[in-house]
Amino acid sequence: MKKIKEKLFSQPENSHALSPIQRKCFGFGSMVLGVLMCVITLSKTYSWQFTLTAIFLNVAFFANVAIFAFANHKLSEKQRRLMLMGGVILAILGNVFIQIIPKN
Repeated sequence: MKKIKEKLFSQPENSHALSPIQRKCFGFGSMVLGVLMCVITLSKTYSWQFTLTAIFLNVAFFANVAIFAFANHKLSEKQRRLMLMGGVILAILGNVFIQIIPKN
């Protein structure tokens, strides 16, 4: 378990911070996608509990990506790609699932 933990959280030598342009692109792009997904969810006629849950999940996923981008963590390219794209893909898949659920 200790080896796995070290492998996941160790900083490789080639790690570097995002450039200011990359931070803005990742941060604002994720915020725009999050707002768009929330608007799409609100435009459907789901129950208020489901709508509230879906919006909370949207905000959680996309805010995580935006905060990560703006925080400018020093990560390797592989770790950065995994974190950013993983969050975006999970959020988009969650929203696709939300859109195919039948309405009330």
